[in-house]
Amino acid sequence: MKKENLKRHYETKHPELKNLDGDIRKSEIEEFQRNLYPQKLVMTSFCSTNVLTLSYEVSELIAKKLKPYDDGAWVKEILVKAAEKLAPKSVYLYQRLSLSRPTVCDRIKEMGQDIEDILKKRAEKYENFSVCLDETTDNKNTAQLAIFFRGVTADFQIDENLLSLKSMHETTRGEDVLLKLLQASFQRL
Repeated sequence: MKKENLKRHYETKHPELKNLDGDIRKSEIEEFQRNLYPQKLVMTSFCSTNVLTLSYEVSELIAKKLKPYDDGAWVKEILVKAAEKLAPKSVYLYQRLSLSRPTVCDRIKEMGQDIEDILKKRAEKYENFSVCLDETTDNKNTAQLAIFFRGVTADFQIDENLLSLKSMHETTRGEDVLLKLLQASFQRL
């Protein structure tokens, strides 16, 4: 920061400090700095947490709507533009928002891994489970095998989840279905 800018700031914003000399001035400045640091720390952590949370929420929306990961940069532009009009003082927060393609991709992978970890922990509590297979054909005439599993805990809580969706390009005989089921099962372990 330039000395002239700092001097002008103190003369216009803090004229009461101009009349203080020597040790009194130093003690006032030290007290101001002590009070400023905790305020700055609280605001920085609060803003960083909100920005990070928003980044995850936008990434989740991009994934749910099956949009390209590049749309994150476009969404950020929209948010910055809206903030300029609606909340000019908080534009810097939206500018700090990280929504680049690699970041959105990483966030979606982390959320997917988190869901998978939660399901694995829940699956450890199953007393019994069953597997359900459903074969259908998509609009390109490719057979799709949907593999569902249902688990029951000791206190009779039932979970049913999609384990995998596999394309079956060649034949759909029983041994092909079994092979796809085994592949899906071992990929998740």
